Parts: sequence; C-alpha cells; structure tokens
Amino acid sequence: MIIYSVHIQIQADIEQDWLTWMRNIHIPEVMSHKGFIQYQIIKIENPEQCQYRIDYYIENKELYTEYQQKYAPQLQKKHTERYQGKFTAHRTIGFIL
Repeated sequence: MIIYSVHIQIQADIEQDWLTWMRNIHIPEVMSHKGFIQYQIIKIENPEQCQYRIDYYIENKELYTEYQQKYAPQLQKKHTERYQGKFTAHRTIGFIL
C-alpha cells in the first residue's frame, strides 16, 4: 500500500475557505479515482504558520502512477487557480511494508 502525502502551508486568512473546499470538493475528486481507500487530514501544530498534511492511501504503486499521470495535473491546476500565491505545497510517497 502507498501513502501519498500532500504537505500544504497556507495563508491564515484563507484557512477556513481552503479547508471547506478541500473537504467538499478536492478530496472527494481525488478519492473518486480507482485504488484510493481512505484519507486523513492532519493539522500540523505550528503557531507561526498554517500547515496541513493530507494522507491518501492507495492500493499500489501502479494505481498511484496512473493517478499521477492521468488525473493529478488537472486537480492540482484547480487548486492552484483557486489559491494562487496563497499556499506552498510539496508531495511525498511512502510504502506500508
């Protein structure tokens, strides 16, 4: 199993809008793709910055690769267009052994 983690730092003034949009729009769109099993939203404790990590659990590397090639660019584009200049993001993957 793969854990696909998206680490986000967002501006405090958009935090609630961003969180609502993620829960109601973005995450359901990601989860609708084949292989995704569950997700969790983690707020990182940091008094100086608004930081989150979203962990998506996906069945295997093949399905993750398919998602990255076919679907992730459009979903990331939507996020960037909505919150341009108000966030930074980086992504990691891990493997459950």
